[in-house]
Amino acid sequence: MRSVPSCDTRAVNVRGSTLQVAIIAAATTGACVKVEKFSFRDGGPQGGEDAGDGGNGSGGGALAYVSTGTYVGELPGMYKLEFSTQGFHFPRTLTIGSTQVLGGTAQTCDTEEGVGILYFPAGQVTSVNRPDISDTLSDIDIDIPGPGVAKVSLEWQGAFTRSGCTGAPQGRSTFTFFPDGRIARMDLTSIAVTNLSGTTCKCGSGGDVNWEVSTYTTFDSTKYTSIIGPNGSIDNPGDNVSVTDPVCMTGAAHQLAVGWRLRPARRARRITSTSVSLFSDFVSPASPGTLSSFPDDGAETTTMWVARTSNCGDLRDRVEPFTGSRELLITQGGVPNSISLGLDGIYGGEHTGSQPAGNGGFDPNPSGGTPITLETSGGANVPPFAVWLDLSANPTIGTLTRTPPSQLPTWYTIQSLGSNEFLLWFPDGLAVGDSITIEVQ
Repeated sequence: MRSVPSCDTRAVNVRGSTLQVAIIAAATTGACVKVEKFSFRDGGPQGGEDAGDGGNGSGGGALAYVSTGTYVGELPGMYKLEFSTQGFHFPRTLTIGSTQVLGGTAQTCDTEEGVGILYFPAGQVTSVNRPDISDTLSDIDIDIPGPGVAKVSLEWQGAFTRSGCTGAPQGRSTFTFFPDGRIARMDLTSIAVTNLSGTTCKCGSGGDVNWEVSTYTTFDSTKYTSIIGPNGSIDNPGDNVSVTDPVCMTGAAHQLAVGWRLRPARRARRITSTSVSLFSDFVSPASPGTLSSFPDDGAETTTMWVARTSNCGDLRDRVEPFTGSRELLITQGGVPNSISLGLDGIYGGEHTGSQPAGNGGFDPNPSGGTPITLETSGGANVPPFAVWLDLSANPTIGTLTRTPPSQLPTWYTIQSLGSNEFLLWFPDGLAVGDSITIEVQ
């Protein structure tokens, strides 16, 4: 684990008192907001029914910070995701309002706990220390602190500890927090295997030695009155069914929807009478007891969306576009580029086209030119989105114009991520035929 940064007392370039309040609120709880080279610009107050403002229209967006040694991703007034100081630093709590909704604690080595990657029957990479997979690398970083869009990343590597089990799982996971309640989780995982035996690697006492490699999130099912999406009963421990995603759960004062983008096998499994896990499989549970292949840089994006005032039908409709990829057309200096959504949930973010892991910033035209235009591509609307631009030739952003005009009091925000890099958030999204023009120089 990297050392925890101390509080940075330098001023953040923020326009609008509501965003300053958001930072002060974080600081009064012991938070240290890492600002460094980042700055923020907006076009006025932003709010809405599910904005990070407690529902009162004050806005401010998401934050990532460190509080008394704990890394946190937060949408003030909506949720707080706290990362573990143990294990591989996956999240340990997700508190929505005043309700902690993650579940599955104190399970056996080969069943799910909280948030992580399952390598059944050998063990799991998660938020606590496990004897079945030793920790050889566990880094956690704040990639983007906000306010606005924020992002936390994990770099991890382990080794199976059972005698004769030579696998070494490794990967990168990121959690990107957006101002409208969406959380994009990216998992990249790989493992060098040559006929890895489930019998040799098995850590639990059960009889099943078939391999299952999955990204998962476990929820405390006592906090939800209904779960929509599983194709069958998950009433009894051990029930394991496919799902029609997005899955949506209704709690006492919120809804939470989950969808997946890349892998075809998605499941829900009842772990105990009080916990349910949602999965996307890299290697399905039907795999034989000898693991002879595994996708290099196996990748998945899990979208979670927290809302207070939506019903599950509406919230599933919000998540559904993120179970695929809507193309964004970016044109600068007459050069058009149609790009897909990065696996971290940001256009121009990680794994946008050939963009490698750990990097962001799409340069639409190294030769420059003005203006830059954003439009839809492929005949599909683009829902609320963030785009990360690397403007090496024209590093100054001027006027932004939307056609047709937005009806929101604030229709964009800009975060500076360095001298040439900018992260722009558009809560309206883009409908087919709409355009956004960005003057640069």
